[in-house]
Amino acid sequence: MKKLIALINPRGKTVKQAAAEVQEALRLDAIRQKESEIVFVPKMVPQNDPAPIVDEWDTLMKSVAKAVPGIHMLTTKKYHRTTQAIDELDTKDDRKPFKVYCDDMFHYMDESARLYIGSFETLEEAKEKCAEVLVESLFNLYEPDISEEDLVKKWWAFGEDPWILDPNHNPEDIPFSAYKEVPAFAKGAIEHEMSAKQHGLVKCEVCGEYKGKVQSKYLNWATPLEGDEGEEFIDVTCICEGIPCAKCKKNKIHRPISNSYNEEDNSISHAPYFAGMMPCSECKEKEL
Repeated sequence: MKKLIALINPRGKTVKQAAAEVQEALRLDAIRQKESEIVFVPKMVPQNDPAPIVDEWDTLMKSVAKAVPGIHMLTTKKYHRTTQAIDELDTKDDRKPFKVYCDDMFHYMDESARLYIGSFETLEEAKEKCAEVLVESLFNLYEPDISEEDLVKKWWAFGEDPWILDPNHNPEDIPFSAYKEVPAFAKGAIEHEMSAKQHGLVKCEVCGEYKGKVQSKYLNWATPLEGDEGEEFIDVTCICEGIPCAKCKKNKIHRPISNSYNEEDNSISHAPYFAGMMPCSECKEKEL
């Protein structure tokens, strides 16, 4: 130690000072030696695989969907957009001032998801096209037994939002607001899907009337159904299955004690037992 102190103490420092410097030099040397033994392994950054990311997103969204009534499944893999969209660059006509665009509620405020629907000469034509897009969207979101409220909620999450770019734009007078229209449109969509035509009745190719078997809950009634009445099935026949008119013997009338379907109001007409004595429509006109 004294020899080492002599080598680093050419200026004649005290032994205590020289010893302290030697101790500090030895400490720093030990630290450098220890650091040289550390092996640094570069961190590997894996390439981004989109499949796991999509799966994780779908799992997250499905968990969110459980909390929203009426939503049984949500996945970006089965995402659907309106079929009304066209290529803006090829078909945009500046001579038609009313432009219809469609935003995506699932990608709210994302202009890259905006679709061009078309250009129209009149505001009424543009409104009709917006209505078509909204109806199509609700039909795509419809599922059996869904309520109006739940269908509206699904639209807010995944629906199409058509709107009009009006050259005379007035923020206080929006030509078409899907936000305001969707409750009424949802009601109409459910009434259409709930109609008897969609649940068991088929149109006769001969007479054009409907026939088959349908549950009461899919029909309109003057008074609300009670209990299990909605689950009852009703037999419906067309006029082809009727009987000859008692007067002309040529045309047919609906068979007594049978049911016929009224397409206009989605209801049932019942022919009583004495209907067989009534003339056909042609004979009735002759009597007038």
